[in-house]
This record gives sequence, structure tokens and C-alpha cells, in this order.
Amino acid sequence: MQAIRELTYPVRLSSAGLFALLSLVSAPTLLGAGVKSPYTLDEAQATALWEQGSNELRKHGWLIDDPTTHTSVINEDLLLLIISAVNAELVVLSTWQNDSGRKYDVAYYEHGHTVVEMQMLGSLYEFTVLSNRNVALQCFASHFEPAFPQAIKQPIQFQLTQEQALAAKQNPDVQLLHTFGVSEIAAHQFAATLQKPRLYGTIDILRTEATKVIESRIVGIILADTTAWIGFVTPDGLTDYHNVGEADFINLLDQAMSDLNEINVR
Repeated sequence: MQAIRELTYPVRLSSAGLFALLSLVSAPTLLGAGVKSPYTLDEAQATALWEQGSNELRKHGWLIDDPTTHTSVINEDLLLLIISAVNAELVVLSTWQNDSGRKYDVAYYEHGHTVVEMQMLGSLYEFTVLSNRNVALQCFASHFEPAFPQAIKQPIQFQLTQEQALAAKQNPDVQLLHTFGVSEIAAHQFAATLQKPRLYGTIDILRTEATKVIESRIVGIILADTTAWIGFVTPDGLTDYHNVGEADFINLLDQAMSDLNEINVR
């Protein structure tokens, strides 16, 4: 029997290959992955997709058949990667588009102290296991282009309703922001960012249990050449905006994740 492939990162899987791995661990889905659930397919469809996916795993050396025992062996580290992602207590799903029109999708799955990163690369899913949340958030911040400012001169925070936020996006005017109660310095900096944005995106932070969402926080993100803002949507529909550097971005997301992680799951 041939040797099973050694796991090195990143690992790239097709949707069929990911379907086969999820089937092996009896997982209905993986949050953030556009993979069909076996529970939504009839038997013929599920069998066909399983055959396609398992054959791809064999082709790449992840799944090996032993003809002497008529059994198959899967790379255990790859299986543990998928189990960690499926059983994550916290999931971060993000999507953003830069001014060139390129779209990015990145997800993080935290299970215990382990974090699995998943990036969408065309039709492929790219997985990497990271040692802890801090490393994951540093990797997350590094994906954005333009980059976050290394530091900000003065922390700024203000709050807008959804209607006010939409009006400001459509008409990024300092005087309009003043009418919403935004301070002079905040209005000038926020309007300047909205006038020449390089990137818009959303981040969903989810408290989960076995792919079931228990609670969530929605975060908006706007990047310009030298400024960055994130906005946390509150339960009453308001958005708390913060100007951020890279460290601020990481710390605010870390705090939001910690807050959600304190929610007890019964």
C-alpha cells in the first residue's frame, strides 16, 4: 500500500473534496463554505458527489485504499483539521472587495486554542491551521490591501443609525455628519475616508455549536490609503464606529470574540 501524503499547509480542496471530508465526519455543513449538505441531496446526488470527492482525495494522496484489508485510510491530521473547523466555538466570516473589483472571502474557525483559516481561491478552499487566536488575527489583518495604518494619532469613536450611515456613504459630507452629532475631527476624517474608499467589507463573528449559530456580531470595515474604520452593529441597530490601526483592529476583534465566547451554550 502506498504511503499516505504528509500534511503541509496550506491544504487546497475542491468543493467535492470538502464534501467528502465533511461526510466522513458526519457534518451537515461548514459555515462559510458553499458546499452542498448531504441532507439537502437525494441518495443518487450524494453518492455521485461522494465518489467525485473521495476520488479527488485519493488522487492527491489524502485517502489511501488498502487492498489487503479492503479498507481506506485518511490522513488523520487532515481529518482533525476538518473536525476542528466543524466544531468551532467561534467563527469569523469575512468578505470584502477592493477598488479594483477583486473580491476576497476569508474565514476563521476557533476550536479550543486551535484556529483553522479558510480562504476561497477561485473554486478551491485553502486551509491552514494556526496556533492561536492572536496569530490568526494578525494573519487576518495582513490580508487587507491597502494595509491598516500602523498607528493612529487620536482614537475616535462615534455612533450612527443605519439610515445616517447610508446617507453618509451616499453623500460623504462633513456638514451632514455634523448634523448627525459627529465631532469636527471625526467628521473630517470619516468623510475623507468615504470620499476615496479603497475597500469595503463585512465581518460576521459567530458564537457557534456544531455549525449552529447561537449569537453573532456584524462588523463593517472601510479602508482608504491612510485611514481605516470599523463599525460594530449593536443589537438596537446602531453602528459604533472606530478609527483603527492594525493593533486596534486586532484588539477590538479579539474583545468581540471573547465577549461572544462567554455566552453559555446549553
